[in-house]
Amino acid sequence: MKKYAFNELTVFQYIYLIHGAQVGIGVLSMPRELAEVAGTDGWLSILIGWFAAMAVSLVIIGIMKRYPGKTIVDLQPLFLGKWLGKVCVVADSGGNKINGSVFFRI
Repeated sequence: MKKYAFNELTVFQYIYLIHGAQVGIGVLSMPRELAEVAGTDGWLSILIGWFAAMAVSLVIIGIMKRYPGKTIVDLQPLFLGKWLGKVCVVADSGGNKINGSVFFRI
């Protein structure tokens, strides 16, 4: 039995989740904020950011397919070593907590 079978995302669920975030941020809010700062010269940075996000997403999908029974928390110590992996897990958790509190304005 899989360790995290009750909360497992399929590849298509992950793709739709990332797509929704990219549309919500990259299409609806970021161009307005970018135009306020850079004028009409900032359109290229939107494309570069989109390509970078897609590249990282494809790498994540490839790694998760290669290690199907593991989560990000399991994989960081595997790739980075025991101590650095745990430090990165704590840093990611703290970063996610800060991002969530800023997003939900808690």
